[in-house]
Amino acid sequence: MNKTNKYIGDMVAAVIMPRLEVTKYEEEPSYTQFINDLIEGKFIGGFCIFGGTVESLPVILDKLQVLAKKSLDSSDAITYRRY
Repeated sequence: MNKTNKYIGDMVAAVIMPRLEVTKYEEEPSYTQFINDLIEGKFIGGFCIFGGTVESLPVILDKLQVLAKKSLDSSDAITYRRY
């Protein structure tokens, strides 16, 4: 992949924000792996978050931020919107 295509791919991924079901992320290993793969593959720019509790949400968000920082080339982090 040339540099221009990578740049365009990064720009497109930055605007993709799929739904993240917190309870499903906590309880279903295949869903958890799918979400983690999206982050590690740099296919998304963030999540629209649904569900979770006051206690569980910060824990999960911290895990996802750590995963994102390992996968990204810079200090960028995943963006979140909670619904």
